[in-house]
Amino acid sequence: MTAVEGLILLEALRALLAGHAPAPDEARLVDHVRFLDGALGRLPDHRRRDLTLALAVLEHATPLDGRLSRFTDLAPEARRGWLASWESSRLDGLRAAFAALKALAGLAHYRLESSWPALGYGGPALPVDRPEAPTQARHEALRGAPAAPGARLEPGRIHTAAGLAPLALAGPLVLEADLCVVGSGAGGAPVAEAAARAGLRVVVLEAGPWLTPRDMDQREDTMLAALYEEGAGRSTADGAIHVHQGRGLGGSTLHNLNLCKRVPLPVLDRWRQEFGLVGPAAPDWDVLYDEVERRLYVNRLLPEDVNANNRVLQRGMEALGYRGGLLSHNRRGCAQLGFCELGCPLDAKENALKAFLLPAVEAGATVLAGAQAARVSLDGRRARGVEGRLVEATTGRACGEFRVSARAVCVSASATGSPALLLRSGLADPHGQVGRHLALHPGVAAAGLMARPVRAWEGIPQAVECTEFLGFGEEEARGRSWILPAFAHPVGVAAMLPGLGAGHAAWMARYERLAGLSAMLHERGEGRVRPEGAWGVRIEYALSPEDRAELARGLREVVRLLFAGGAERVMLPTRPGLELAHPREAAAIGEAHLEAHRIDMAAVHPMATCRMGADPRTSVVDPTGRVHGTEALYVADTSLFCTAPGVPPQVTAYALGLHVGRAIAAML
Repeated sequence: MTAVEGLILLEALRALLAGHAPAPDEARLVDHVRFLDGALGRLPDHRRRDLTLALAVLEHATPLDGRLSRFTDLAPEARRGWLASWESSRLDGLRAAFAALKALAGLAHYRLESSWPALGYGGPALPVDRPEAPTQARHEALRGAPAAPGARLEPGRIHTAAGLAPLALAGPLVLEADLCVVGSGAGGAPVAEAAARAGLRVVVLEAGPWLTPRDMDQREDTMLAALYEEGAGRSTADGAIHVHQGRGLGGSTLHNLNLCKRVPLPVLDRWRQEFGLVGPAAPDWDVLYDEVERRLYVNRLLPEDVNANNRVLQRGMEALGYRGGLLSHNRRGCAQLGFCELGCPLDAKENALKAFLLPAVEAGATVLAGAQAARVSLDGRRARGVEGRLVEATTGRACGEFRVSARAVCVSASATGSPALLLRSGLADPHGQVGRHLALHPGVAAAGLMARPVRAWEGIPQAVECTEFLGFGEEEARGRSWILPAFAHPVGVAAMLPGLGAGHAAWMARYERLAGLSAMLHERGEGRVRPEGAWGVRIEYALSPEDRAELARGLREVVRLLFAGGAERVMLPTRPGLELAHPREAAAIGEAHLEAHRIDMAAVHPMATCRMGADPRTSVVDPTGRVHGTEALYVADTSLFCTAPGVPPQVTAYALGLHVGRAIAAML
């Protein structure tokens, strides 16, 4: 960020944060700019360019008395007025830029302990002398020693880019394996474990860092940057939908909320019939699900696991007569601290790292954290290995290159990363299927102001579901919206709540009394993923009119449930914000409110970009996970889904990982 850009951002922060308590002084504002400069340095080039353009437009296209003026020359009230006009602008680009600037202001301000007393927020829930997670010693026992020039990597260890840098100084780090797995989440970790237990030499590449329980400090400023792609700033290409994806050993299972559901039978039946997932080579879903649920300790939650925010949904369902119930989770030893999306310092999540990747390493697999794959090496139709760069976890800087020679490659880099890597590798795609059919399960949320403190950030975030408007197969006429509790810590809530200045600060001052619910869409529409530059991904997705109407229906029901659960007022994260005082006002919520950039929308389940199926004309991989028309090249992650399942994808991703891993082991 240049000095001029820093000055513009400083003045924008001053306008956006006016009225907050405590109001940031000049020194604090300058500190905010320095912090954001470091955070922005970790973003992909195209995201930084977007911000640079937004700052330039803000500074040089501000009208004053019929002429253009500089934003930094305006009086404070005029600056706030001009920024507020961006929020309600008819131009998508201005609304998107406003949302981005407001999110940066919230990140800078609410990361600080000094902002928390005004909210009633206590911050991290563990004492400084917290007990060590039982698995911490297991992590340390598998830590690879710092590499020395000329040394060979010790198998059965986890190595980091920083530790491998000395080896990379003399040239690319060269490794040999029977199987190279790109990605270590719910798809890749089971593949690695199945192959390692079969006696194969396995190398696992993970672009993100290796975070142990000791690293989970429950702070948004550190954990959002560490656990999420693009520091939780990833979005669709038009910026209309935030796409939250994980990074690091364990992938999104490090930060997910532990919801476990099997794909509904009507959806599975469609996958079998329409995409040919039948026969001995296809997944045996019941057997795989049974094994995954046993290994992840999946259990239905108990009534005592329901926090105050979830009880709002329960009361709403009871009052309105809606269907729903308790959810099943993969957590063990949970202390209900409420920081699940920021990683668990007690390691109570039975996630991919704990349940599959560490066992894979103990069985002999070699893991490289901070190893970003650039391309799969192809020799005609056959995969021969993977090439890429080593990246320091803290700075994001490249510190070397690597080359893995392997008898087989399994790409498990997520439903965005996997198709981008395949396309970047020059994979023949005669039917244009790679990267298409993207499903996201996009969702919208609303905040309800309760009469008494809810402290919604405490306890298990999502324990209860409302299924009144979610149907599959013949029951789909009931609707395609799944309603759940939704809440976040201050930075996340500040980004969602509309407005700026004193109005935004007034809603944040009620933080203790806010409850949140969301509607997630089981969509019918599709998007697409392409490579973006040398390393990034481009996510193209827009709601179809039919899906927009269905999600609007879900949002209306969220509002009714909040009022029925005891809310005095409800705030919708539209631009500008929409504040409702009575449940009958929900009827006015329509498709126009869900147009691009008119409401804060998020997605956490990218899927279906490398479909599994028998026909190469409609799918990317065959029923064993092998890419059609290739040899020794496989995919295993949520990109294999044939369609959106309408439920959380994690147990299905684990099941497919086991299935593909065992197919690879049998082949090799």
